[in-house]
Amino acid sequence: MKHILGLDLGNKNFRFVLGGQDKNFKPKILAVSEFPSSGLSKGSILDLDEFISKLKSATDELKEFSGRIPKSISITVAGPHMAIKEGRGIIPISRADGEVSSFDIDTVIRKSQEINLGQNKSVLHVIPREYSVDDLQKIKDPLGMHGIKLEVDSLIIAGFIPNLKTTTKAFDELGMRVEDKIFKPLAAARSSVSRKQEEVGTVLVDLGGDSVSFVIFEEGRILSLGSFPIGSNHITHDIAICLKTSLDVAEKIKLHYGSAISSEVQRKDVFDLSKISPELEGEISKKYLAEIIEARLEEIFGFIMAELKKIDRFGKLPGGVVLVGSGAKMPRLVNFVKNYLRLPARIGRPINLEEDSVPEEILEIIDDPSYASAVGTFLLAIDNLNADVSHSPSPFLSKIRKIGRMFLP
Repeated sequence: MKHILGLDLGNKNFRFVLGGQDKNFKPKILAVSEFPSSGLSKGSILDLDEFISKLKSATDELKEFSGRIPKSISITVAGPHMAIKEGRGIIPISRADGEVSSFDIDTVIRKSQEINLGQNKSVLHVIPREYSVDDLQKIKDPLGMHGIKLEVDSLIIAGFIPNLKTTTKAFDELGMRVEDKIFKPLAAARSSVSRKQEEVGTVLVDLGGDSVSFVIFEEGRILSLGSFPIGSNHITHDIAICLKTSLDVAEKIKLHYGSAISSEVQRKDVFDLSKISPELEGEISKKYLAEIIEARLEEIFGFIMAELKKIDRFGKLPGGVVLVGSGAKMPRLVNFVKNYLRLPARIGRPINLEEDSVPEEILEIIDDPSYASAVGTFLLAIDNLNADVSHSPSPFLSKIRKIGRMFLP
């Protein structure tokens, strides 16, 4: 079995998923692990030596636990340095009989990325959203069709070249090769959004510590995706400032006593700070705490609401909202999102796995929204091994990786 390693590069934690394929080409997870990260902020390495040191400790411990780790690795990338642009390619069909070939599809996709990305940007993914053959539009796969002209509407995802090179250098220092760099919400969607949800219309929201990213599906294609530099850590910072306490204490208060809906909390409900830390004293109103949290959540999900309204999908996606990332564990968040975005909502977990391919003790660990991106990165790496994408429960996302791989730096 060829071993595959997927890594979610979080600002607080590294999350690894190690495995391979069974004889039926199905993903099989052998080990998972989580380690504190350092030297990383908002998706960028700010202290290379510290980042490498932490990464080495994490990989050494994983190797000691699992027996071995592969030299190549697939990782997530995210943060405000990412650029997302719309592209459009138009070419004449090359064959004399007018039949669309794989060569034509590859050529028109390449043509669509010939846009101004700005300085120091490198293309990570080119995602074909829909094709047109002559006057026939909204085609998902034009292969084998006939016409004169082929067009594609695509999304171009690019990263800041210095950041990408620094990340690659860090792994080179450890004798590892970065096989794929995957935009984080695409990885999370691969593990946590079903094929049916892609078809009926779903928005996946990845609530990270320093940023939030999203991807919106409908009719088996991506309508929109993006990220913005506000995350769950900002809620913790607000609590620390308002309650005049440390960030560590504020994080504990948020998770133990917080609520995303202030109207459900009575003003008279209080909690004793000494239960969080013996060095603290006094009582705090749970409603006041919920109001702090709710104000920041309205700002965060205001960005999602604005995007849904921009593409005329506010309150119109039957698949609802899938919430992943460490910030998805906020108490009452699902109910807040239901009310605020007027959509069904659920906590996202890796659903695109067959349970018999994952040991029960590992399944208990990854059945968590914080593992969505790590598992998705592993699954996309598996997809890339297979020329036949029919093994994937999500042919659309598999096609993204198969095509996007041509454009990785």
